[in-house]
Amino acid sequence: SYILLLVGGILVLLQAIILGLAGAVLSAIPGIGAIFAIVGGALSIWGIIVGIILIWSAKQVNKGGSSAHTWSIIGLIFSILGLITGQGFFIGSLLGIIGAALGLGATKQVKK
Repeated sequence: SYILLLVGGILVLLQAIILGLAGAVLSAIPGIGAIFAIVGGALSIWGIIVGIILIWSAKQVNKGGSSAHTWSIIGLIFSILGLITGQGFFIGSLLGIIGAALGLGATKQVKK
């Protein structure tokens, strides 16, 4: 679960950087460049937030302990939100969902 969450977070961050750069380049287009800059910037900022949270939740799940269950839920929520907004080339968000679900399953077995 740790690896899937981590790879998902890295893919989300990678796409956020690409969107930010694309928004900056396309902002030079006269007339509609501002729209590209605003949309690209907003999606880039959202992707950076989601990516950092996924990577952090992967680290916390890997640590184990009582907070692993909570961080699996947080990773699942942000992976779903990232999937809705198309973050991580979609595959990053899907990997995050799978990794978080595996983390939830593993922490549930440990609690029993």
